[in-house]
Amino acid sequence: MALCAAACGDVATPAFPLREQFTGRVAQSDVAVAVVRDGSQVVAYVCGGDATLESHTAWYQGEMQGDRAVLRGARGELSLAFERDAVRGAVGALAFRIERTSALGGLYEHRGACRTGVIVFGGGDGDFAAQGAGCDANGRRSQVTPIRPMELLADGLAVVVDRDPTRTLFVRPVSIGR
Repeated sequence: MALCAAACGDVATPAFPLREQFTGRVAQSDVAVAVVRDGSQVVAYVCGGDATLESHTAWYQGEMQGDRAVLRGARGELSLAFERDAVRGAVGALAFRIERTSALGGLYEHRGACRTGVIVFGGGDGDFAAQGAGCDANGRRSQVTPIRPMELLADGLAVVVDRDPTRTLFVRPVSIGR
C-alpha cells in the first residue's frame, strides 16, 4: 500500500490546462480572432472581414510563458494575456478581448494549397456564426461561408470558399504542432 501511495502521489498536475479555445470579434472592426491553447502550445488566427481580408488575415504560433504568450506569424507578433475565461491580446494597432468557447465554437482549418481558417462563435443557445478565409492556388484570399445548418460531421464542418469558381471544403478543429 505504501508503494501505491508513493506512486500515486507522484502524478504531476499539468502546468497549463489541456485544450482551451477562445473566440471573438475585435470591437469597431470587421476582424475576428480565435486562440487555441493546448498545454503550453498556442495557435491563433486573425481573420479580416471584407474591408481587412488581405491586410489582417494571418496565422500565429508560439508557447506560453506564465499566463502570457507572444506568438509569431507572417504579419509580425501577437501578444496574449490569459484570464480565467477570456484572453486579452493585441496585434498591431488592434486590441481585443475574446471569450472561452463551448460546443461547436472554436477554430477550424483545412490544409491544402493554402491554410484555410474558420472561426465559429456562439454557443449555449445553438445559434452559431462564423468568419473565415481561404485562398486559391495563386494565394488570392476570399471569404469562407459555412453551410447551414452548421454541424460537425465525420469529415468536419462544411464550408464554401467564395471564389470563382466556388468550392466546398471540410474544415476540422485546428491541430497544434503540425
